[in-house]
Amino acid sequence: MGDGALLVVLALALVVGGMLIGWALFKLREVAFTPQIRDAVIASLSDGILVVDAAGRILDANPALMAIVPQVTPDSIGRPADEVFAARTDFLARFKDVRNFQGEIISSTSGVPRYYDLLVTPLPDQRGRPGGRVIILRESTRRKEDEAQLRRLSHAVEQSANMVVITNTQGVIEYVNPRFCSVTGYTQPEILGQHTRVLNSGETPPEVYADLWQRITGGGQWSGEFHNRRKDGELYWVQSTISPVVDGAGRITHFIAIQEDITERKRIEAAEREQRLLAEALRDVANALSSTLDLNEVLDRLLDSVDRAITVPHDMTHILLLENGVARVVRSRHAGAEDPAAAEIYATSFPLATTRSFREVVETGRPLIIPDIRMYQGWVARPAVRTIRSLICAPISIDGQVIGFLNLDAVRPGAFNEEHIRPVQAFAEQAAVAIRNAQLFDQVERYAASLEERNQDLDAFSHMVAHDLRAPLNLITGYLSLIGDETDRLDPALVEYMDAVRVGADKMAEIIESLLLLTQLHDTSQALDRVSMAPVVAAGVERFRREIEARAIRIEIQPDLPDVLAHPGWVEEVVANLIGNAIKYIGHNNPDPVIAIAGRVRDGLARFEVIDNGLGIAPVDQQKLFEMFSRFHHDEARGFGLGLAIVQRIIYRLNGQLGVESTPEQGSTFWFALPLPPHGEDAP
Repeated sequence: MGDGALLVVLALALVVGGMLIGWALFKLREVAFTPQIRDAVIASLSDGILVVDAAGRILDANPALMAIVPQVTPDSIGRPADEVFAARTDFLARFKDVRNFQGEIISSTSGVPRYYDLLVTPLPDQRGRPGGRVIILRESTRRKEDEAQLRRLSHAVEQSANMVVITNTQGVIEYVNPRFCSVTGYTQPEILGQHTRVLNSGETPPEVYADLWQRITGGGQWSGEFHNRRKDGELYWVQSTISPVVDGAGRITHFIAIQEDITERKRIEAAEREQRLLAEALRDVANALSSTLDLNEVLDRLLDSVDRAITVPHDMTHILLLENGVARVVRSRHAGAEDPAAAEIYATSFPLATTRSFREVVETGRPLIIPDIRMYQGWVARPAVRTIRSLICAPISIDGQVIGFLNLDAVRPGAFNEEHIRPVQAFAEQAAVAIRNAQLFDQVERYAASLEERNQDLDAFSHMVAHDLRAPLNLITGYLSLIGDETDRLDPALVEYMDAVRVGADKMAEIIESLLLLTQLHDTSQALDRVSMAPVVAAGVERFRREIEARAIRIEIQPDLPDVLAHPGWVEEVVANLIGNAIKYIGHNNPDPVIAIAGRVRDGLARFEVIDNGLGIAPVDQQKLFEMFSRFHHDEARGFGLGLAIVQRIIYRLNGQLGVESTPEQGSTFWFALPLPPHGEDAP
């Protein structure tokens, strides 16, 4: 280091100067002063002075020498130096038989090294001939320790992971360490003598520098951040602490700055901040989009949210949807003054077959950056996008299928880089979910509308068929009734045929009633009201009075059945179907057939059960019970399998629940639950 070497030179100069001063003062013996004055001057010197004559006897020694070499005492004056220094051969060897010497000696008699600067000069006699010697000792242990400390500090500064900069009071750089050079790109010869403003990037506000100079010129310390510029023009961040350096008089002579390169930390913080803002923006976008499933409204909200969720600088935004190999602009926003007419941009379509950029995104499934469209082979110029020079295109895809594109365009080349891909793609993924949900909802709505139209046609057809069949059926049953009065006069075989016709007519009547009931279930005008279940159950039982009596079935009805919120006619059909179903499958060989009807309030609903001890239903068949035309135990009962399907539709239409619990040969429990009427619950 230049400064370290300078300090060593200065220290040696002080040592030599001190020795010369000591020698000059010793020469005062030759001046015509009184011995008292001369001795007082020599005694006051801090350097040790020893005078030896030509014969090697000690002529004089001052107190400083006696402090350095305890073997020398006032009694040593006049004695041979060899005798006095018998135990200190290290000192004796340095000046014995030596006329001129300047150097260093090390003493370690106490176990701790002590360093001394030694000067030996000849002492001329009165004739000018060498008559003796003057030995001057100055302890340099503290200086040696300081020098060692300086070397350690110098090494630490040179090897420091932080940048160290020393300037004069005007800000001119006088020293930088290697770390500074590696970070900034400047070599020491290039930067020394330059003002610190060579590092300024213009990114740090002027008031920061004003505060800095006010503090350090006032003797204080300043800490803060700089956004500086390297030699190659690239920006970097440093955390800097700047302190003044003062001399012995308290005057500021230099400024020293310790700087840490925090560029990477700033980059990470910026990335985390950008990620947090993007996540917050995407969450807000998701919340906004989740409140609607209308495709046009979703597209509008997406366009409104782009600038908030994506902080990437851009001049135009386009959302395109892909259908049948053609991408069409569905939303567009232009931030510049040359905003193209809406009709022009929305009339623009991009067939994949002739649009390389979109085709490339579809094939790779990854975003595409075009730094300059003029350098992109295969770019097809369109009037609506004539101002574009660079773009970033992200696929809007679901499950690997691209359904559209999110384009950010710029009027200058090189506007986008790889760091911009992540936020653009994240927004495109959010847009994909919203657009697909809206598209699916639109498809469901169209399908529901079509289905509703078909249901209406089917209901109308069913209603027409049922009514048209009633007239001839009534005619058949009427004639059967008239003929039945004459059975005594008819052939037995003919009577049997008539009974078969009557059974068929009854089945047809049952089918017609079921069809009419099914058409009623689509009628949304049916009003729900409080229904008292006791008379409904009684009416349902009454429908099967003849069958119940003929088969000696015992009917048990729980009293105080809870009321429900329903349509009376529909509930009666449910009860009647379940009672009829229990009668059919009670079993012809059942010695004690029983059907019980119970009801209670459970989980906020009125739950009713129709319980029989009949044939029961196998678990595999229970899953198909409520499907149309499902029948079991064909040898025990007849039917068309419509009853339970109608029951299920009625219960679900009334916002209720339905189920079955059955064990073969032990009977079945069919249950349904309906909402309670308002203004309190009626419990049994």
